Amino acid sequence: MTNKIWVYIDQFEGQALPSSWEGIGVGLSLAETLGGGVTALVFGQGVEGVARQAFHYGAGEVLLAP
Repeated sequence: MTNKIWVYIDQFEGQALPSSWEGIGVGLSLAETLGGGVTALVFGQGVEGVARQAFHYGAGEVLLAP
C-alpha cells in the first residue's frame, strides 16, 4: 500500500502563496520516508497555471476543484 500525502495549495487570484511550495517540499520528504507520493489540491477557477507549477515543484498528481 502506498501512502499519498495531500498538500493544499493556497492561492489568491491564480497566484500560489510561496508557503504552498514549501508544503510540497515537506510532503515530498514525508512521502520518501513513508513510501508514497504527493498530491496537490488546488481550489478555484483559472488555476491551471498553479497546477502546472505544482508539478514543477514535485507533485506527482494535482486535483483541481472549481
